[in-house]
This record gives sequence, structure tokens and C-alpha cells, in this order.
Amino acid sequence: MRWRGSKAESRKKSLARRTAAYNFMPGTGAMVRLAWLSILTGCAAASSRPSGPFDIPRESLGEDAVAVLDEPSAVVDLPLTRVESRPDIYEFLLEELPFTAGVLRELGRATYRIRREARPEGEPETIVFDDGEGIEVRAELVLRERTRWIYVTDGRYDLGLFSVWSRGVVIVVYEARDGALWTRARVYARLKGKVFELGALVLGLLESTIRSKALVFVDAAREVAELTAADPERLYRNVKGSREVDAGVLEEYRRRFLK
Repeated sequence: MRWRGSKAESRKKSLARRTAAYNFMPGTGAMVRLAWLSILTGCAAASSRPSGPFDIPRESLGEDAVAVLDEPSAVVDLPLTRVESRPDIYEFLLEELPFTAGVLRELGRATYRIRREARPEGEPETIVFDDGEGIEVRAELVLRERTRWIYVTDGRYDLGLFSVWSRGVVIVVYEARDGALWTRARVYARLKGKVFELGALVLGLLESTIRSKALVFVDAAREVAELTAADPERLYRNVKGSREVDAGVLEEYRRRFLK
């Protein structure tokens, strides 16, 4: 490049000074490359995250739950399922899971129990699932949106030969279309402790147990929602007076769904 006149000479000297200053800064080139690498890897990480209903706002979760999402030991999906019911029924049964489980016990369709844990006012609602056979999971409702509920879980899973502890994030989504309710769910689970080193066998057992036990409340709400949509009066009669269901919640059920 040619420079002409005093102005050109001045510009040339200025460029030389800036280049010298740049070269003097220790590690500048590496820093720039590192910055670009961080941007690119950050974009790649963001693009690998789930999108749509399973894309969770990280700010709604604590550090432990975010760690589960970033490095899960297992991810278990419940497929899209058609439920012959309505959103308002399904939401009520998710709100009142102890009642929902009690209905199924009274009808002889379940043996597990779900109880509501006492919490200080203003703290997220927490339920405890206990199958009576070595699996006990606490689930804290951390985010409730119009068609999506997110729980953070912590619990013990009996895998037969041994038990493991796992923290998880459960996402339940649903929508009404084509005259029915459609539901999906996903669980991110992360094992605690050294048992993770046992490898694929443990993870396979964990995924199977989550699918059959830890997500049972989704199936419970679905089952009772369909019974309610089909004949709410009959369901009400069948469980009225039962010690398995809360009388106050049952009365609210009658008020909402019996016309």
C-alpha cells in the first residue's frame, strides 16, 4: 500500500503505533481466539438444548436443577398421548394429586400414595410419592404455566439389588385439540454418588423405574380425567365416603364437574 503526502505519513505512523500496542498486550491474539471460541461453543451449546415445550427457563430453577439439565444421567420421555378429557379436569387432578391417587386406590387401580408436604407460606408446593416398595420421591412444583408444569424432584429409587438417589426435573405439557387432550412428559435425572460409575446397567434400570414409577402421577391424572369425562357422577358415587379421598376435595370435584 502506498501513502501520499504528510497526511498519509501520519496515518501510517498511527497504524504502526496501534499495531505495536496490540502486539505488546500479552496473549492478545490468544484472547481474541478464545473469545471467538467461547461465542461459537456457547452458540453450539444453546442450539443443542431442547426447544419447544421442553426448553426450560433456567432462571426458574436452582443451581442443582440446572446441573441436572446440563449433565443428566438419563432422559426419559412419555410419548404424546391422547386423553379423552378436558384441560380443566386434568389441571384439577394435577393440582390435587393426593386426591387423584386416593381415587385410584379406592377403585382398586393403584396401591401407591401421594401426600402433600407441609411448607411455609409462599414456598413452592411439594408432593411426596411413595410406592410402598422402596421408592420415595419429593416433587416441588417450581413453574406452572397455562399448558406446562415443571417439577424438581429428589428421591430414592429401589432398583432391586440396591437403591440409588437421584435428582430430577419433570416437565408435563398438554394441549387441547381435535376434541381431546394431548399430554407429553419428560424427565431429566441425575444420579448421586459413586453408583454412577456402575455404568449402563444402572442407567437402564433407572430409566425403566422412572418410566414405570416416577411418572405414574401423569398416568394417574390421565386415568381419572378420562373417568371423569365419561361419567363424573358415577365416579363421585363410587368414592363418596371413602377414607382414601379427602372429603373437602371431593366436594369441590362435585361442584366443578357434576352438573
